[in-house]
Amino acid sequence: MNGRSRDYDLRYAPFAYNFAPDDDPNFNTKSFRTTNVLRWEYKPGSTLFVVWQQARANEAVPGGFRFGRDVRDIFGVPPRNTFLVKFAYWLNY
Repeated sequence: MNGRSRDYDLRYAPFAYNFAPDDDPNFNTKSFRTTNVLRWEYKPGSTLFVVWQQARANEAVPGGFRFGRDVRDIFGVPPRNTFLVKFAYWLNY
């Protein structure tokens, strides 16, 4: 018997969460992510990519799901935008 099999029960023991009395283990995470890509092949084999990504996340209101409230809340937080440009040119000597 090798050393790894002896500790099998210890490795897979359940973890007990210890919350303070005023902590609430429930959560409600709202997330909206989108990626938009514009691809232009201006010459055969040569391409320009323009990418815009947007991410929004909000954990402000814990509890049950309410569609109208949650959509307003997710679009009420500031977005995290990323813009990328990739230029590929095919060299044919």
